[in-house]
Amino acid sequence: MKQLDSSKKTENNNEYKNLFKNSIYSFLHNFSGIFFQIIIPFLIARLITIESWGVLILSMSFITLVAVITNYFPPALEYSIIYYVPRFISLEENKKLRSFIKSVIILKFLFLLFFYFCFLFLFFIIIEKIWTNSTLIFILSPLIIFSGFNTIFYSILRGFNRFKPIFLIFLFSSFFKISLLFLMFSELITVKIEYIAFIYVINEIIQFLVCLICIFNIVRKLTKEEGFDKKIPLKEIFKMTSKYGFPISFGYLVYGLWDQIQIQGIGLFSPIENVTGYNISQSYSKNLTSLYSSLSTPLIRSFTTLNVSNQSEKIKKIYNLVIKLKLFFLSIMVGIFFYLSDFFLLFVYGSDYGNFSIFLKLMLISVIFNVIQTPADALVLAKNKQFYIAIIRLIMAGIYASLFFLFLIFFGIIGSFFALIFSNILIFIIYFILSYKLLVIEIDLKKLIF
Repeated sequence: MKQLDSSKKTENNNEYKNLFKNSIYSFLHNFSGIFFQIIIPFLIARLITIESWGVLILSMSFITLVAVITNYFPPALEYSIIYYVPRFISLEENKKLRSFIKSVIILKFLFLLFFYFCFLFLFFIIIEKIWTNSTLIFILSPLIIFSGFNTIFYSILRGFNRFKPIFLIFLFSSFFKISLLFLMFSELITVKIEYIAFIYVINEIIQFLVCLICIFNIVRKLTKEEGFDKKIPLKEIFKMTSKYGFPISFGYLVYGLWDQIQIQGIGLFSPIENVTGYNISQSYSKNLTSLYSSLSTPLIRSFTTLNVSNQSEKIKKIYNLVIKLKLFFLSIMVGIFFYLSDFFLLFVYGSDYGNFSIFLKLMLISVIFNVIQTPADALVLAKNKQFYIAIIRLIMAGIYASLFFLFLIFFGIIGSFFALIFSNILIFIIYFILSYKLLVIEIDLKKLIF
């Protein structure tokens, strides 16, 4: 009995260590992203005008819209991989694991190829004739393929607990992007908006190549004791990922589309410079949210492991601890970011961007109410109740879209920010109810706040 207890303690300690280690690398990844989100805009703001930047943002947003739709097929491979890979590893089913990875990559390749050719067909028939900057769209179009592959590759690495390589790949590609922008800034490369678009594409290709090498090495090192003659057919892979991933992918499809529709909506109902300002406020707030979102994937993995072993009490403790730490962290960081927003605009972007100060401050206020979302989503996925993710995302998108466009049309660009604040308050209430009713976790508001 003592031996069993000690082995359980060792397993629990290992799980805490894995969660801590993975969270550290995810945190470093996201924290270093803040650094690059300062340097890259600093250079771009001094290379092109506010209006030209707005055009680039609109074009990038359009390509991202297409990429979000493309990544929906096959349903939620990204999330299914994070779900299945740790399970195969825990059950020591290396034969299935290797076959699963190969089949997933082939399946993704087939879908990406199909959708990219469909996009090219539509581009030459319709988009080229109606879009003002169609050349920019065409240059950025390879992002559809390479970002799609990278999403899957990063999921495979996360499934294998390879958070360190993800961090290093990000560092390498980001430094490469900065180097090319700096060459433009030094006038060693001609400054053109099209060349900046090329830099984004090259950056994605670099990530693709390095990820491919890492995954090849992982698959090659898997044990061959049992042989790999028994393969999982593509049809079976599609069923596995669809069963687990369809509700998740549909939910994130709606949410991902909405993220880009905001940019397109502001471009439609507001001057082009407001597109740049709104994008800056989004990036500024994401510098903050990315710090605590670094917990998301490690939490899914840890909650999945604990859920399989029926350790519900440990799940409850971790869940409440994460919310408490997240609220404490947010309270401090929102205050710091709020205070530094004017200096940030002046230092990074220049005096011409000072009018966007109110954008940044209002966006930061809206972030405060996202305290429950990360652990709740992670636990829903770990408990295999992913269907609720689709429902939640649909409700969230409905709330966001209705209030956002109503306030944008009647009260202008500032009204759209107040719409986000009101929307996040409503969504906080929804997640609070979800935690109690669906996840059977009671959140003590008194301890949380005081």
